[in-house]
Amino acid sequence: MKSSNLQTLLTDASNRWMGHGGQTTKGPYKPIDRLIGAFEMTRPLLATMGPPLAGAGAVLSIGLIPSIPKIIIGSFIVLIATFGIHTFNDWVDRERDKKAWPARAIPTERVRPGIAFGLSISYFIISLALTFFFINITTSVILLIALSLGILYTMHFRDRIGYLSLPFIIGLFPIGGWAAFSPETLFRSPLPWILYAMTWLWQGGHIMVHSAGHPVKVVDGKRTTEIKGFFFPTTPHLAAILGLIFLILTFCLSISLFFFSPLRYVFLAISVLSGVYVIIPSVILLQDPENKKKSLAAFNGASKYLTILSSGIIMDIFIQTVAHEYLLEAFAFLRLHLGLWLWPILFAGIATIIGLFFVAIFILDLLVRYFIGKRDYTVNKSLMRG
Repeated sequence: MKSSNLQTLLTDASNRWMGHGGQTTKGPYKPIDRLIGAFEMTRPLLATMGPPLAGAGAVLSIGLIPSIPKIIIGSFIVLIATFGIHTFNDWVDRERDKKAWPARAIPTERVRPGIAFGLSISYFIISLALTFFFINITTSVILLIALSLGILYTMHFRDRIGYLSLPFIIGLFPIGGWAAFSPETLFRSPLPWILYAMTWLWQGGHIMVHSAGHPVKVVDGKRTTEIKGFFFPTTPHLAAILGLIFLILTFCLSISLFFFSPLRYVFLAISVLSGVYVIIPSVILLQDPENKKKSLAAFNGASKYLTILSSGIIMDIFIQTVAHEYLLEAFAFLRLHLGLWLWPILFAGIATIIGLFFVAIFILDLLVRYFIGKRDYTVNKSLMRG
């Protein structure tokens, strides 16, 4: 019974924090209910993907881990800007969500449309002001471009151009991170643009495997996905093929970073393992592109891919700089006081920690699959969009 209650609680929290809304309720609402509704609109779980993407560009630009205050202010800016876009999306989709996502904050009237619009504008202003005063003007311009394109995507690009207009915007995350610490090398080094291309390709693959599992409509005898690819509709099979191609190219670009950047074997190992983990379900999807379960499996794997790669970049730089110094000091201490016989034990400990990291990813994936399989919320599938 307790396990069932915990599962229900976790599923409800996941639905809320991913922007799906919680259980449908009716007012009157207390101030805390309205505050929670406003927080749900920010998609807090999705928003946490932003800081690692920007952080990857930041650490590669200087080859070091920034100071703690800079990490805090940079992450906060990225989160606030992302909160703004997600809240603005809910405001734009307020009529559609009455049928598609009736448990969201605006359809349940926990947050009024005017309040949602005001919050989104406030998030935009705060993120831009903090970037201008605490980072630099170059990053401010990049953020302004990203927010403007995000607004246009929500209002026009998604429906008129298609899903593949989104990668151009997401690619600006690592570009902004790079510009925050090394604006003078932004157009002199190929690395930030390799990161941009890798992010573009990942988002393209991520959104196309998602598109393959969307509701299908028949136009002139052809079965096409609900949202266009890029100015043209795609069949579920074509969407799955494009998704696989984009993800394979993402994998290839991530490997190239090992040869064209300071990144070493920690990142290479993470890149290879995560790439295989993501590509396999995308290959399986080709066998039955309209299978919702296979599409969801490919989408879930792809959703975590770039976050893992970005975290791998940060982890590699951290080990090379900060952790490397501590390891050298530890080796010197062991050699001086305990002899060489403890070295194999130390190496085994490090290997165990790395192994546990990947075991944790595997367990997390199993948990996500389990809870997604248990979700039960009302949604009109014909109106679902990204």
